[in-house]
Amino acid sequence: MISTGTRFVFNPLFEAAWNVGPQGRECKQEAGEAIVAEAQAIAPVATGAYRDSLHVETDGSGDVAVVAGVWYGGLLEFGTADTPTFAPLRRGVEQAGFTWRPPA
Repeated sequence: MISTGTRFVFNPLFEAAWNVGPQGRECKQEAGEAIVAEAQAIAPVATGAYRDSLHVETDGSGDVAVVAGVWYGGLLEFGTADTPTFAPLRRGVEQAGFTWRPPA
């Protein structure tokens, strides 16, 4: 085995530092904006209110969320007995190159 003399040591505090650091916030903001763009491209359009309400929200802890700002956003995302499941946010996540997982 050839050794290069380089050794990687995992930093267990990396994720916390990344989440509150400026580069981590910027990276997550850009990812959120990419997801919004993809979701807007595939969102159903009756009036355009849902599509236009999609946006990125951030908080002081470094968390980023992609949000539909209309009350019926969840109905379009998950469907109802009368509304098919459009899932523009979940599909937007995947089309932006990310993996969506349901919350634990």
